[in-house]
Amino acid sequence: AHDLGQALGCGAHLSALVRTSTGGFGIADARTPDALIALAAEGRIEDVLLACDRAVERRPAAILGAERTLDIRDGRDVRFDPDVASERSREAAVCRAYTVSGDFLGVLQLQPDGDWHPHKMLPTG
Repeated sequence: AHDLGQALGCGAHLSALVRTSTGGFGIADARTPDALIALAAEGRIEDVLLACDRAVERRPAAILGAERTLDIRDGRDVRFDPDVASERSREAAVCRAYTVSGDFLGVLQLQPDGDWHPHKMLPTG
């Protein structure tokens, strides 16, 4: 609105804005806090909760063996073989990390030296 007002030479602002979708999430799937409270009281909260990795599902994925899983859980960087690290993952700068059994570990971030750093990790049980 500001840019449009500047272009027209009269100024402009928004009085309301509704974001109908972002990053693969749509407003049709949104729930109000009161609706979530009601679902929880009914024991149905899992009906509407999304998997943690849903927010980054458009990012490349890395499947990590036991040794690399321990490395990133301990905060150590990992490096992938050049033939394993696709051009798309290097361009993305972040990737999803999973165990071989499919458990989501968190998000790795590409470092300038080519290592992948544990950026946002889920706690382990």
